[in-house]
Amino acid sequence: MIEMLQYAFIRTALGGTAAIGLVCAFLGVYVVLRRIVFVGATLAEISSVGIALGILTGWSPNALSLLCTFAAVLFFANPRSGRYLPGDTVLGIAFTVSAAVAVLFVAHTATGNEEVVHLLQGNLLALTAEEAERLTIVFAVILAVHLALFKEFEYVSFDPAMAATQGYRTERWNLAFYLLLGLAIALAIKAIGILLMFAFLVIPAALGLLVARGLKGTFGVAMGTALLAVFLGIWLSYRFDFPSGPMIVAVLGGLLLTGSAYRVVAR
Repeated sequence: MIEMLQYAFIRTALGGTAAIGLVCAFLGVYVVLRRIVFVGATLAEISSVGIALGILTGWSPNALSLLCTFAAVLFFANPRSGRYLPGDTVLGIAFTVSAAVAVLFVAHTATGNEEVVHLLQGNLLALTAEEAERLTIVFAVILAVHLALFKEFEYVSFDPAMAATQGYRTERWNLAFYLLLGLAIALAIKAIGILLMFAFLVIPAALGLLVARGLKGTFGVAMGTALLAVFLGIWLSYRFDFPSGPMIVAVLGGLLLTGSAYRVVAR
């Protein structure tokens, strides 16, 4: 298991993916408890449109991805966005149309099929040391902001009515939450793909809710699960020559099944 650490590209993949996994797992607790999982999926697809457009035009995929994601956040955060259609209907339309547009964009590139695969499952072993360092810094800042404002985000997320009576401007706090979530999603997709990013956002949080006691314990279990899955997934992909991203997702699924079995037995 330690043998794989002799390779610099694996160490880089471990570090970059672990940083993404830790923060996405942390944010995922909010996503799951707020019941906005589909919002996360839709933002991911919209972000992929920006990446695909960047691949097609030669412009910066990261910049276009962030632009598309932040535009979507501003739209969904606007109370009028669900004025004429139910919110889940708007999300469903945005999700399907964005997925189709992303495929259409990359279909006209020289390596269309390959780019579609990369959008879905990523290519985390291709991360450079510079990219991993930048990702680690940005995701550390996102986590630091959340930890510094933990009480405020917790209050506004889980008891918005009471927070409003205490003078909190809940709409602004929600916008701040979605902007940080959108930033994490946009950067994560370019590095590790939609599949793994979304798995980090949902599965560790679900496991934390199953086995942990209290909210802080849920955050701890979720983040620990993401770290364990990254290490085991990359080791298994190295050992048996499987794609790293899907293998990490499979490990996350196995850990969730194990946690579910533990919950049943513990009862």
